[in-house]
Amino acid sequence: MTAPIPQRSGAPSSPVLPAPDDAAPRESQTRPPTVRNLSAALRSTLRRWQFWLLLVIIGVLFSVVVQLLSVEDQERYGLNNTELDGYAAIAAVLQDQGVEIHPASTAESARALLEDMPEASIVVHEDRWEASRSLTRDLRSQDRPRVWITPSAATREEALGGLAPARAIPHSSTTDVPEVLDAGEDCTVPAAQRAETIRAPGQLYDVKAGCFLGRPDPTQDDVGRVLAATDAGLVFGAPDAFTNRHITSEGNAALALGLFGEQSDLIWYTPSGVDTLSADEWASPWDFMPDWVDMLTWWLFVCALLPILVAGRRHGPVVVEPLPVEVPASESAEGRGRLYQQADASTEASRTLRSAHLLRLARLLRLGPGTPEQQVIGAVAAQTGRSEQEIARTVDAAAVSGNTAMVRYAQGLAALEDEVRIRLGHGPRQILRPSQTPPAPQDAAASHDGPTPHEDPTPPTTPREEAP
Repeated sequence: MTAPIPQRSGAPSSPVLPAPDDAAPRESQTRPPTVRNLSAALRSTLRRWQFWLLLVIIGVLFSVVVQLLSVEDQERYGLNNTELDGYAAIAAVLQDQGVEIHPASTAESARALLEDMPEASIVVHEDRWEASRSLTRDLRSQDRPRVWITPSAATREEALGGLAPARAIPHSSTTDVPEVLDAGEDCTVPAAQRAETIRAPGQLYDVKAGCFLGRPDPTQDDVGRVLAATDAGLVFGAPDAFTNRHITSEGNAALALGLFGEQSDLIWYTPSGVDTLSADEWASPWDFMPDWVDMLTWWLFVCALLPILVAGRRHGPVVVEPLPVEVPASESAEGRGRLYQQADASTEASRTLRSAHLLRLARLLRLGPGTPEQQVIGAVAAQTGRSEQEIARTVDAAAVSGNTAMVRYAQGLAALEDEVRIRLGHGPRQILRPSQTPPAPQDAAASHDGPTPHEDPTPPTTPREEAP
């Protein structure tokens, strides 16, 4: 803790009013500081909330570890995703039927599986990313069961001969659900013939050979097909039909078992962002993050921006009164002391204290303002009976470091000044608080029997606060 700093050296100092006979003890005159520096406030706050902060940090770390160790598939159309938009149900049924599913997330891993299993069927399911161009060209010429689920425009152009999509599967006229689509009399796909009907939202293709006919526009004769038969394999435009939500609707389950269960090995190729890059390009880690990372990032940005705006807002004008402003000397000294305290400038504050006390001691001893420091120390030693070395150690500010040492240093200077004042017959200093008013000149004069030869005849002016 620090005490208010007196005005800096070189500034004119007002005489200190003499203390009355019933002056309060020294301890009661010391006013505790009201402002702490920022580092002390932060340390106190951390000590007070350290238990809860530690608890929050442990909770966050536990959540992150659980999230990282979790192997649950949350991707849409994921083979292990048990949510309504996942394929966990159909994957489990296929495994029960003896079909081993080999997932591949990159074109390289899909090529390796194709070379190891030349008889396996393959499913190319494009959801977020497009399939590799070179792999689609290779699959076009291979003789194996191939199923393309919602291929992109580039894939349709590269491997499927420019297959054109029609409109979306129409909804029922009475309910807000997709219509039930029949396989059709001209359907030649055995799996679709066994399923007979399907119901799910999706895409129709403008082809003549296929199954599950839908009429995009009831006023026209044009029809589209959900399952299209092409030279590169079967193209299916309703991936939601195989999700956990719709797998039990109509013949969706029968169609899935017929399309994916022909061979004992099934390669399930789901393209990723790596397949969209060339050999000399680098992938951005942001492309492989889940979708919720974007929302979380924006939310954290907003949460960080609000405290910055609150901390940086303007608290109003520095002075609300019209200029010029008159500030009492005591307020100026106290404000300067608080600035020293906030900056933790104990060394500079102790030097200011030293200069102010030396000036007051020189004035008390009737020495000139330009008297050297050693001469002032000698005069103080002669007046108090102490040695000059002891007085020099008392006024030496070089060894002060920290607020505690500065308080002890200020108390030593104040005691030395009081001792000189008592020796000269002035009595100890009187410390006035901001709420007190100085006594009237006649009251101050009445407290003494008479003027002493060493008393300063200058009448008291503005009172100010002294350091303890």
